[in-house]
Amino acid sequence: RSITAPTLIIQGDADDLVRPALTRRLSDRFSVRPRYVEVSGGHDVLLPDKPVWAEVERAVHEFAASL
Repeated sequence: RSITAPTLIIQGDADDLVRPALTRRLSDRFSVRPRYVEVSGGHDVLLPDKPVWAEVERAVHEFAASL
């Protein structure tokens, strides 16, 4: 609850290590509502060689532009 900075959470919808429902529940506990983006992929969505990378990159750019 002590996090007050703008926050972006990127979650893979097929992540079997960190399940999306648990991440959504965690994001509900933030003091300031984080931007939550669910993308197609597993736990490795932050690797540039994954097909979902363009989606992740777009989410990061949109988040940065909104600050």
